[in-house]
Amino acid sequence: DVVVQQVSDAVLPLGPWAPLWAALLYASFQAVSIPAVVACSQDMNSKARVNSFFVWGTILNGVALCLACILVFGWYPEIMAESAARGTNLMALPDEYITHCLGIDWFYKFYVAALFLAFISTGVTFIFALVTRLENAIFKKATGFFGNIMARRILISFLAMIVSMSISMLGLSNLVKYGYGMCGYLSLAFIMLPLLIIGTIKNKKFFKENPNFWDEYGKN
Repeated sequence: DVVVQQVSDAVLPLGPWAPLWAALLYASFQAVSIPAVVACSQDMNSKARVNSFFVWGTILNGVALCLACILVFGWYPEIMAESAARGTNLMALPDEYITHCLGIDWFYKFYVAALFLAFISTGVTFIFALVTRLENAIFKKATGFFGNIMARRILISFLAMIVSMSISMLGLSNLVKYGYGMCGYLSLAFIMLPLLIIGTIKNKKFFKENPNFWDEYGKN
């Protein structure tokens, strides 16, 4: 009932297109992870596996996102009131505030641990993707220390962690407020639109020229 009331009482001062634009930017921000996922998807060597990955990924992430939205909608008045009282933006991480308000100590600790593991798994995935993409792209003809592939991997991982830690010093609220939006706009321009337009054209052309690609690729 609370969620229904929130939706029915919602005001759209910027018009009905503003939420749709915000949703598009959010989807674009999430698309930033596409290169990282692609770099870790060597085992998807058949069309059936690719389709299964797409379908299950869409279902699981879609269900999780819908549940998260319902949760925030239900607690929206309390979150905004507490944000005003504290002089901070609790919408940067509303789930943390909600689980704390539930008063279930073990559940709150579980949420914090799960959130920490989510940060770690995301960081590991992105660093692995960077290493996979760059280990043979930089210092390709180097000799000596950087001629060793393990040394290059360590260097790339170390530099990625330094850059990430430096950006994190801006604070979570600032990253959510400014970073998400900026990444959304950049991803829309350099990932989403090229992927949907140029990618679709190139894929159709490639599979037309290589009709047996999946059969040959699956054997390798």
